[in-house]
Amino acid sequence: MSFVVPTIPSPNPVTIPAEGVKTFPDLWIHSFNIIVPSLSTGYVRLELLPYNASVPEILGGVPTTVLDLPLEYALSAVPTIQTIFDTLYNSISSFQTAFDTFNV
Repeated sequence: MSFVVPTIPSPNPVTIPAEGVKTFPDLWIHSFNIIVPSLSTGYVRLELLPYNASVPEILGGVPTTVLDLPLEYALSAVPTIQTIFDTLYNSISSFQTAFDTFNV
C-alpha cells in the first residue's frame, strides 16, 4: 500500500540556485566522547564530518564516519587516548571555574 501526499501550491515558490560539485577530501571532528558509565565499561566515540580545509567548509548533518572503540582497548591501542583522558581529569577544576564565571 502506498500513500499519496497531496501537494499544496505555494504562493511564493522557493528557488535554490544550482551549485557546482563540491569535494570534501578531509574530515572534521564533529564529536569526541569518552563514555564511562561504570568502573568496568566504557568506550571512546569519534564522529567525523566531511571537510574541505582549503575552502574551509564543513559538510554539516549526520556524521558520515563514526568510530567506536571499547575504552580498555582504546587506552592500550592508542596511547594518546590516555593523555587525553589525563588532561581532561586535570582540567576539571579549571573548567568548573570557567563555567561558574561564564554563567554569572
